[in-house]
Amino acid sequence: MSKLSSKESPFKRRPAFRALRESFLILCEGESTEPLYFNAFRLSTAQVRALPVTSGDALAVVNAAIKRRQIELEKGNEYDHYWVVFDKDATSNVRFNSAIALAGLNGFRVAYSNQAFELWFILHFDYVSSPMHRNQYANRLKAVLGFPYSKQKEIARLMFQALFPKQQLAIDNARRLYTQFADELDQHNPAEEESSTTVFQLVEKLRSFM
Repeated sequence: MSKLSSKESPFKRRPAFRALRESFLILCEGESTEPLYFNAFRLSTAQVRALPVTSGDALAVVNAAIKRRQIELEKGNEYDHYWVVFDKDATSNVRFNSAIALAGLNGFRVAYSNQAFELWFILHFDYVSSPMHRNQYANRLKAVLGFPYSKQKEIARLMFQALFPKQQLAIDNARRLYTQFADELDQHNPAEEESSTTVFQLVEKLRSFM
């Protein structure tokens, strides 16, 4: 089996690459926090590429992710796992649920947060038993982290170091939240499920390659 040259993308020539590692393309709404967080994962049998795609509401993020994946495919860059990461924030209920449906129809798994990604960070320390507005997240994080939280790149790097040892607790808390919102048929209405997040599903998948 031939080896990839140093100038070739590791995402091309899929048969050679697939024998070594699987690959994730994670397209994120956030400019710094989310891409830096996911790119910090060091996996033994998979490679992660997390990129920002756009700002805007959830549906705009999904449409931008679909376009970005097409650009990657046209370059010959094929991945094993495609994820899109976005928040509800002020997105309307209809557009938020439509964004999740559109992503699924286009082959993406979705790591959404209602209301924002920082809920996932909070769940590393506390179980959130009632709705929490995103304006409360920074103060809650400051209280448990011991340093002010912001979306600056320097803080984003610190976050992974502080949170990594507590990932399993966050997964357990997030799953518990997600499960409590399911109806009798195990169906969900993500736009109505504040506070909840499916980021734990992506993190669990990544951890399976450690």
